[in-house]
Amino acid sequence: TVFGLVVKDYDGDGKKDIVLGGNFYQSKPEAGIYDASYGLLLKGDGKGGFTAVKPQVSGIVIKGAVRDIKEIKAGNNKLLIVAKNNDKTEVLSFK
Repeated sequence: TVFGLVVKDYDGDGKKDIVLGGNFYQSKPEAGIYDASYGLLLKGDGKGGFTAVKPQVSGIVIKGAVRDIKEIKAGNNKLLIVAKNNDKTEVLSFK
């Protein structure tokens, strides 16, 4: 499940990319929990196609139940504020 995403150019190639996060731990027992997401960067090709970028390359590893992601700027840096359910807020930085 995906609950938070931001669409911006994160790799500086002029094409929009997507950063997303999710997970859901409060589902019914018969459905099981949804906890396979550690966040993801999808690199856009400018034509509507996207390719997943490995966490080792993107640096994105978000553990927990993400509920929203917002971007703010701090100088030349783009900061992603990651709000999580019953957990601390996480901040990711992109140059």
